[in-house]
Amino acid sequence: ISHDGQSLIFYSNQCGNFDIWRVNIDGSEREIITDWPSNEIYPILKPNENTIAFVSDKNGNLDLWEMNLDNKNTYPLIDENSMEGWCSWSQDGKWLYYVSNKDGKFNIWKMSSESGVKEQLTNYKSSDYGLPNEILYTKFSVSKNSLILPLEKRTGDIYILSL
Repeated sequence: ISHDGQSLIFYSNQCGNFDIWRVNIDGSEREIITDWPSNEIYPILKPNENTIAFVSDKNGNLDLWEMNLDNKNTYPLIDENSMEGWCSWSQDGKWLYYVSNKDGKFNIWKMSSESGVKEQLTNYKSSDYGLPNEILYTKFSVSKNSLILPLEKRTGDIYILSL
């Protein structure tokens, strides 16, 4: 939901591939934001800015991109040979938390939105995949001092990572 509560930003494959869209809350003025031949998913609005981060396979693998919604300026945030995605902004917009397999296993990383400096937060080396398979990567959220990762299992488990 936009900062002013007037529109919703989402992704859909209604044009043959996944693109990011914006629509007013009342259903009017539907607009395609990324009309690229690639797939763009999981838009996350940056706090206090009219900017989104999202996952795209535009460069051949899953990378994180950023777009200013006012002027549509777009650039890759993280464009590496690994798979990145499933991101969430800190409440102040200074950190982007995301999942990456650049060390060979899926782990949680953070990147400063000011300097671009990246830091690995988890170190899952013992499992084949990295992070537990049951984590709902698309659903994690950031509070002031924690990163919250719900599980797909119906056990009610939630991982909380102190920041």
